[in-house]
Amino acid sequence: MGLYQSVRPNEWKDVVGNNGVVGSLRGLVKRTPEDRPHCILLKGPKGCGKTTMARILAREFGAEPNEIFEYNAANTRGIDTIREVVSNMKLSAFGGGAKCYIFDESHQLTKAAQEALLKDTEDTPKHCYIFFCTTDPQNIIPTLYNRFTDYEVDLLSTKNILAVLERACKIKGLNVSNDVLEIIACNSKGTSRTALVLLEKVMDADEETAISLLVTEIDSENGAFDLARMLIRKPEIRKREWKKILHIFQTIKEVDSERIRHSILGFLRQQFKNISETDVEYAMDVAKLLRLFSENTFHGKKDQLMAMVLEACFMS
Repeated sequence: MGLYQSVRPNEWKDVVGNNGVVGSLRGLVKRTPEDRPHCILLKGPKGCGKTTMARILAREFGAEPNEIFEYNAANTRGIDTIREVVSNMKLSAFGGGAKCYIFDESHQLTKAAQEALLKDTEDTPKHCYIFFCTTDPQNIIPTLYNRFTDYEVDLLSTKNILAVLERACKIKGLNVSNDVLEIIACNSKGTSRTALVLLEKVMDADEETAISLLVTEIDSENGAFDLARMLIRKPEIRKREWKKILHIFQTIKEVDSERIRHSILGFLRQQFKNISETDVEYAMDVAKLLRLFSENTFHGKKDQLMAMVLEACFMS
């Protein structure tokens, strides 16, 4: 079992972010079965906790583990799967509890499979609940979509991702530096799954090796570390090659300027730690760069970040 699966929250108190959605879902538990929606759709980007929320809600609705059925519609997308579900729904749950059916990637169900669910989503047995988790709700046929109560799950903030990583480290007893966690958080694109996959790759490495691995992993996607490597060259070289440095900045794929800034900061901090005690001039230069990119008045605008990069080029 991977890190992502082993630290998946089992209770609402451990779910990070999406407070509005979590509050609404918790409110459903307080209702009687007659007053709850029995068809619930969770939509949003991959890796943000849709299936986790569905699992927690299923348990709180009273379903035992053996009465929670999960289907990955990317693999089991045909009408035969739905016929099996419909047949199973008619049977009472063992012990009189609830029965819950969770469809991941539900938008990949075929049109025929979706149409086969129409009757049972219109008149769902009172002991049954159907959850659709999807990144592409527009691919669910309107007549079926309209039978679901939908909730939108958003990407997580960098602060929330850090909380997810810190929780994982606590559960697993991992000793990972704040710099490594910050680099991961700022480059996980708002998804806890991506963050935990990155953490799993570096959790057994020392800090220097971990950051080196992250540089290789992340830089292939956004180029922020390539920019940072240019910025830590000698001031006279930065000044001479400012157009090249600016070009690297402009070709970075990542659109979130705050994440780019944090990636640069993470690289600079690690570089600062590795400076020889006798290399005072270089240490002072990197310290200036750290102060520049730690600017408290940064508002996340790419033009503002570009101005900081240019200032670094001509800083002596």
